[in-house]
Amino acid sequence: MAVYGRDRNPGKIDPLAKSSSLLLEMLVDSPYAVWMCDDGTGAPLDKSGNGRHLTLSLGTNTYTTDPDYGTVLTMTNGLWAWPFRLPQSSYTLESWVKFNSSVVEQSPISDWGGNYSAGAMIYLSSMSLRGYHGAAGYISGGTLSTGAWYHLVLTWDGSIVRLYVNGVEVGTLGTSATPGTANGPSNGAFLSGYGNTIASAKVNGVGRGFAVYTQALSATRITAHYGYA
Repeated sequence: MAVYGRDRNPGKIDPLAKSSSLLLEMLVDSPYAVWMCDDGTGAPLDKSGNGRHLTLSLGTNTYTTDPDYGTVLTMTNGLWAWPFRLPQSSYTLESWVKFNSSVVEQSPISDWGGNYSAGAMIYLSSMSLRGYHGAAGYISGGTLSTGAWYHLVLTWDGSIVRLYVNGVEVGTLGTSATPGTANGPSNGAFLSGYGNTIASAKVNGVGRGFAVYTQALSATRITAHYGYA
């Protein structure tokens, strides 16, 4: 049984040490880009060493201090663009998010074209979790709660899309169809939004530890990431 939103720092381990340990674990899997979102100023920098830094597309770069994780990104205040598009042979989208309130739609990480039905994204509809993969549709991942941290991961290995919550697989979707990338007006890949630059699906909350991989991480590796949080 999945345990959602439990306290990940019961002994109050130093937040900086926790962030560093998580980054080291993520780097084992050779991320295409990883944004820890603990920068404190400016747009989040890529900590993978690949130089794929985020760019602020809308709003402001605002950070806050979380009691468990230290410096985190206030996602309510901005929309950040990736400098690349979604990998097409396989991928993993990874995110750590705490939602402050339930709104109609929120997307922590995406390369999605809205009505163009191309790309992939992690998405909430009034706190009901979904993992989208192109025209193939979406996986339902249950209902999340506000005020709790979640580790949300979406993978595709070329044949199966998988959605994970806090290290536990919560749904699958069989498809060999590539996700595609939407090329309509202002489409792109973002943190805290999808499909355009007018803040559709902005996250009302905070985030950290976002990453994109060109391979589908295994359940073992995803559990390992969650264990280091």
